[in-house]
Amino acid sequence: MKVLKFGTYIDNDVVINDRSVSRNHVQITQHDYSHFSLLDLGGGLNGTFVNGVRVEGEVELHHGDEV
Repeated sequence: MKVLKFGTYIDNDVVINDRSVSRNHVQITQHDYSHFSLLDLGGGLNGTFVNGVRVEGEVELHHGDEV
């Protein structure tokens, strides 16, 4: 299993310098070769969206999803 964390904080795997992104915003987990999930870490007021729908908690990602 691999995990990538995204946010403005320097300790994240992917650092995003944007005021709409929280320090620890979201993480994407690769469970196996073709199974991925996204977890909103709940730190941002603007939220996290997948295909235009606000995510709360963890959702499964599919090929072509827009985050």
